[in-house]
Amino acid sequence: MTKGETKVELERRIGSHDEQIQVIFEAIRQLMMPPEPKKRNIGFIVKERAAKYGRAEIRPRS
Repeated sequence: MTKGETKVELERRIGSHDEQIQVIFEAIRQLMMPPEPKKRNIGFIVKERAAKYGRAEIRPRS
């Protein structure tokens, strides 16, 4: 194999992987970006049980 043939073979091998390498680097860039902060809901949260309004509980007869 001559230097010219070796160069052509090397370019062919590297050229076929350029797109795959670019995809890998793009994925790495996306992973390195910090995540967007979570948005907080407006208002308040009630941590108590809701009051039981309406009918009274039916108790079985003893």
